[in-house]
Amino acid sequence: ASQAGDKVSATVVAVARDQVEAAMRTSVSAKQGVAEGAGAVSVAAALYGAHDHRRVCAVVSGGNLDPALLARIVMSGGAVG
Repeated sequence: ASQAGDKVSATVVAVARDQVEAAMRTSVSAKQGVAEGAGAVSVAAALYGAHDHRRVCAVVSGGNLDPALLARIVMSGGAVG
């Protein structure tokens, strides 16, 4: 809940699966962290311009990821940005 005088913005954005996977690769390669798919959605939205060039706070969470799936995603392409 916001307090009087606070500015709150809520935007719902759709991102594609390949964009989420690219965000996961970026998290691993650039930030040396592991984010599961749901945890990387906010990064995907920021990377692919869903923020209209405004400041973005992306919460990256979750390491509950099958190692074989992570390996497949990381090996399937390069990082973004």
